Amino acid sequence: MTKLTIEGGQFRKSYSVQDRQALAGALARYWQSFQERVPRISPAERAWIEGETNSNSSERLAKVLNSTEWNLSELAETAENCAKAYKELATDIGANSKREALRWVRTLRCYNEDVSERLSVVGLNPRGQLDGPFKAQMFNFWRTAITGPLLGSVLGEPEFR
Repeated sequence: MTKLTIEGGQFRKSYSVQDRQALAGALARYWQSFQERVPRISPAERAWIEGETNSNSSERLAKVLNSTEWNLSELAETAENCAKAYKELATDIGANSKREALRWVRTLRCYNEDVSERLSVVGLNPRGQLDGPFKAQMFNFWRTAITGPLLGSVLGEPEFR
């Protein structure tokens, strides 16, 4: 993905339709791989989460929100949504610039600090390491690439570049 977004040590200044298709495909594969590697919780664990989150106890809610089970469930849902978002995006690249831009913007939900924090909580990307097997270190980089020159290319708006 870095090869698709960096030229001469800087962000690319523009992205052709083919470039955007290649990048969307690479990111769809990343999120599919992410989704396949996140452990799933059991039905009993899911029932426990639902019971705790529906209680009126702030202590019980705090406990569940810091649990491995909750964080694994949220990671799995995020990965599923992101893989789906990139697959849907692929159908709009080059066909409808406004719809394509909207779909790129929707993918930004994939790159927030919650994902990195949850990976740390469940031990999949341990704290203190530069990065782990899920390569979440690059999330800020992808957000910048998407919100800058890539959207500028989609919309034909030089001020975004």
